[in-house]
Amino acid sequence: MRQAQCVLWLLWKIKSKLSNGLRLEKMKHTMNNICGNKDTISVVIPFYSGRRWLNEALDSVLAQTLLPDEIIVVNDGSNENIDSLISKFKDEVKFVYQDNRGAASARNHGIKLSTGKYIAFLDSDDLWRPQKLEIQMKYMKDNNLFWSHCPYEVFDDHTRRIIKRIDNLETAGIMFPRLLARCKIGTPCVMIKRECLTDKRMLFNEKMRQGQDYCFWNVLGRKYKLGNVGESLVLVRDHSSNIANNVLAQLRTKSMMYDYLIEHYDYF
Repeated sequence: MRQAQCVLWLLWKIKSKLSNGLRLEKMKHTMNNICGNKDTISVVIPFYSGRRWLNEALDSVLAQTLLPDEIIVVNDGSNENIDSLISKFKDEVKFVYQDNRGAASARNHGIKLSTGKYIAFLDSDDLWRPQKLEIQMKYMKDNNLFWSHCPYEVFDDHTRRIIKRIDNLETAGIMFPRLLARCKIGTPCVMIKRECLTDKRMLFNEKMRQGQDYCFWNVLGRKYKLGNVGESLVLVRDHSSNIANNVLAQLRTKSMMYDYLIEHYDYF
């Protein structure tokens, strides 16, 4: 019961912050930018299905103690009508549409449109704890890191109970080739410095419909040291369509990733 209450409390906290403090936070954020704080953050969210989940994800971004400078939602050819969300978040979120080409293409599209010095990824069905961006930004600056992530918790979409905690503290440092054996990096936990992505080859592999994030972490892991914030700042939603629940899909994904890394090994 306490675990279910934990997720419900977080959602209540997010709604309370949005209703009571968002305007003030926006004013503080604007003043920080005017005063010369150039550590801007862009949030990139690919969307294909789950309007309710997207609504909760966006609420969690707008409840951050450190608000991002821009939020980009890339609609990857969804059949769902999200006009109500576009209207609700019209002042805070940039919605863009593309024909369905997969999550890798949607993230790359968002990256190319973004302007922030730092880019944070969030999946449309997951949630951030309110201090996620603030804590992670400070950690990256203090340690001069190009990319970082954090532990996370998995919760059941129906019961709202925390199912498990992913304590990935060992996933840090020079990660290639260790990541080839096992990857415990959650995409909504990752923040990257833009300068890592200046080469067009340093993007998500759009030929992979699944596991393109896992592939990209290996690419980054060969070039840059990975930081781990050390505390859980993300809630990942568990539902039947998660690739983590499909062993065969995971095996196929690894096979495609190995082929890609071998083909491009001389560059990476």
